[in-house]
Amino acid sequence: MAAHVRIVALNSQQKERLEGMLKKGRWTPRELTRARILLTANEQRKWSNTTIAKEVISSRETVRSIRNRFLDEGLNSALLDRPRSGQPRKLTGRDEAFVIATACSEVPRGYDHWTLTLLTKKLKSKRGVTVSGECIRHVLLANDLKPWRKKNVVYSQGNT
Repeated sequence: MAAHVRIVALNSQQKERLEGMLKKGRWTPRELTRARILLTANEQRKWSNTTIAKEVISSRETVRSIRNRFLDEGLNSALLDRPRSGQPRKLTGRDEAFVIATACSEVPRGYDHWTLTLLTKKLKSKRGVTVSGECIRHVLLANDLKPWRKKNVVYSQGNT
C-alpha cells in the first residue's frame, strides 16, 4: 500500500518567490534545495517523495519533512532553518567578572604576566569552576584584554 502523499499547492506569490530565489544567488544551498522541492511538489502533484528526491537530488526524508513543514507551518518555516539552542554558557557573569578582575590584578610571585593556565587555576581554586584555557581566552578577548602580551606593550613617556 502506497503512503498518503500530502499535496503542496503554492499560490502565485509563493511560486514567484521560490522562482526568484532560484534566479538570485544570495541563498544557501540548503534553502535552494528546499525551494526546488516545493516547486517540484507543486508542479508534479502526483509524484511520490522518492521521485521528487531523485529529481532534486535529495533524500526522501528531506522531501517529506519539507512538504509537511510547508503544509503545517507555512513557506518561511519550510525554507529557513529553525533556531538552534546551542551549548549552554560555561561561565556566569560573576565568573567572567572574576576572570577579568584577576587578569587586571597583580600577577602571582614568580610570574611576569597572567597566563591562561594561571587564570584557569585561579578560577578553579577561588570559585570552584573548571573550564578550559580557551574559554578564559574568549572572555578576555571579548573584553579586549590580553594580559599575556602585557610585557610587549610600549608606554609613551612624553605625556607624563
